[in-house]
Amino acid sequence: MNEEQKIEILLAEYQAAHASFHHYDGFRWQSGSLLIAGALVIWGSLLSNVGICTSTINLTSVLIALIFTAWILYAHHYRQMYMTKLFRIHEIEKILNMELNKNHGFLGVPEGGYSKFGPKGHIIDMFVYILVSLFGPFLASIQKNSHFPLVFSVLVIAITIGIVNNNEKRMIESYKEKLKTS
Repeated sequence: MNEEQKIEILLAEYQAAHASFHHYDGFRWQSGSLLIAGALVIWGSLLSNVGICTSTINLTSVLIALIFTAWILYAHHYRQMYMTKLFRIHEIEKILNMELNKNHGFLGVPEGGYSKFGPKGHIIDMFVYILVSLFGPFLASIQKNSHFPLVFSVLVIAITIGIVNNNEKRMIESYKEKLKTS
């Protein structure tokens, strides 16, 4: 394979990685938006029903917290996939002396001088997860004096955040190791 063919292959891989990165990054919010809307509709209908029993509110609280736990784990899985694509994009840019993403840096280290400010997308994911997962149990504990859904949801959220943060740390460490060798 000659040099021109290698460059064509790298450019095709670069385009595919870019498309995948944007797909993975956006898809978690598309699914999350539907879940958020669904949770709010469920809470609106349950809370407007005056004669609803405590066990229904408790069960719904726990169910919504568990569904959002699945969503944040799903979002984190997608983050790992798009970070892999982003890492490969940076590798190809270095090989081909490109600068589109180089200017934004990787892993918080701006190579081209463009800094980012404010919370990162995965931090916003986590905030939304906590807010929506605790909204129902909090309302349930206020309305019916049952604290089970709130305690259970807080426990599930704490364990999930621990898992996600541990995976995030491992992912970043592996990329930093790979950056040293590339």
